[in-house]
Amino acid sequence: MGDPVSIGLIVGGTLLQTSATNKAAEFNRQVAKRDAQVKRLQADKAIQLGEERTNLARGRGREIQAAQRAAAASQNIIVDSGTALALQLDTEQQVEADVQAIRNNARLEAWGYENDAQSSESLRSLISLEAQGSNISTALRGVQAIVPIAREARSTRPSTPRFPTGRRFRPDHDSF
Repeated sequence: MGDPVSIGLIVGGTLLQTSATNKAAEFNRQVAKRDAQVKRLQADKAIQLGEERTNLARGRGREIQAAQRAAAASQNIIVDSGTALALQLDTEQQVEADVQAIRNNARLEAWGYENDAQSSESLRSLISLEAQGSNISTALRGVQAIVPIAREARSTRPSTPRFPTGRRFRPDHDSF
C-alpha cells in the first residue's frame, strides 16, 4: 500500500497533533471555568460590599442627624418641629438616596461580573468547537498526505499475471 514508514509517520504525527490540540483545549476550558468561578465570586463580593457600604452610609447619616439635633438643642431650638425637624428629614432623605445609589452601583458591578462569567462559560464551548474543528482539519491533512503515497505505491506494484479469461493466476492452485 505504500511506504509503511512514511504512512506511519504521517499517522503518528496526526495523532500527536490531535492529542496536543485536545490537551490545550482542555487546559483552556479549565482556565475559562476558573475565570467564570472567580467572576461569580466577585459578583457576590460586590453585593456584599454594597450592603456593608449602605450600612456605613446609614451610620454616618445617624451621626449627622445626632450632630444636627445636638447643635439645635444647644441653641435651645426644639428639635422635633420646624426647621430643625425639616433639616433632619432632609438629611434622612439624602442618606436614603445615597443608600440606593450604593446598592445600584453594587448591583451594576455584580451584573458586570456575572456577564463576564457568562462570557467565560461561552468561551469554554467555543474552545471545544475550535478543538474539534482543528482535529478534523488535522485528520484531513493527514489523509491528504497519505493519498499520494498510496497512489504511487499502487502504480509501481508489479501486476499479477492473468489468464486469457481474465482470471488472476493463483500459484497455489494454477500451473502453466
